[in-house]
Amino acid sequence: MAQKKEPEETKNPAEQVEPTEEGKRVRVKIPLDRKDKSPVFVCVNGEGCTIQRGKWVEVKPYIAEVIKTGLAQRENVEVMIETLADGE
Repeated sequence: MAQKKEPEETKNPAEQVEPTEEGKRVRVKIPLDRKDKSPVFVCVNGEGCTIQRGKWVEVKPYIAEVIKTGLAQRENVEVMIETLADGE
């Protein structure tokens, strides 16, 4: 059976961080997820924000870094799960 190909946008979400002209905020987009449609809550040193999936939002650079790191880690976990499932 053929596997359903996901759009390129969701394949590498860790690269979705773009600096704005001001440099004080960065634009970030958390991709939509088939399993989890809920917004993502991010908290750094007591400062939290809720980010809706699938929409570009502007956040402070340290919030964007947490999002970028989390998305990269999630991708690493998915690769590891696929590797273990294939028996490699």
